[in-house]
Amino acid sequence: MSWLQITIKHFASLNRAPGPTWTDATKRKAPHKTLLLLAVLDLVHRGVITSRS
Repeated sequence: MSWLQITIKHFASLNRAPGPTWTDATKRKAPHKTLLLLAVLDLVHRGVITSRS
């Protein structure tokens, strides 16, 4: 399994908080965790984040 396939698998299995506040567009689940991870990955790609600590 390639790195991309593993990453997609992990993103697909993220636990997102359900609730009545969220619309059908988000499948009634909070989008925050996915968006945060994508933002962090973008910062790593840009070189803003260079280490784990």
